[in-house]
Amino acid sequence: MAEVWTRTYVSRDHVLKHGLFRTIATPWQAVQGIEIKAFPRYRFVVIYDFEGRRIYRPHLISNEVDDDKEVRVLREIREKRRGPRWKPIPEIAAKISPQE
Repeated sequence: MAEVWTRTYVSRDHVLKHGLFRTIATPWQAVQGIEIKAFPRYRFVVIYDFEGRRIYRPHLISNEVDDDKEVRVLREIREKRRGPRWKPIPEIAAKISPQE
């Protein structure tokens, strides 16, 4: 139920996850992947950090937003912001779907 109280925002420098008691900032250099998780009734966007933790964007449910476009935009931002020395972490990349 904790996810109900969280909001995720994207800024120029990082992804911000605002929770009930704390805020976590994940810089674009730490983002390992972005994908869509699908369930029978809805889909939502998930961002993976450098430790494999999932940052959910639960307020972006497919019947409210074009989540395919959202993922494309987030991936473009990540490409521009992560820096030239960025490399995927193999253990984390293995957890992320092959569509990434």
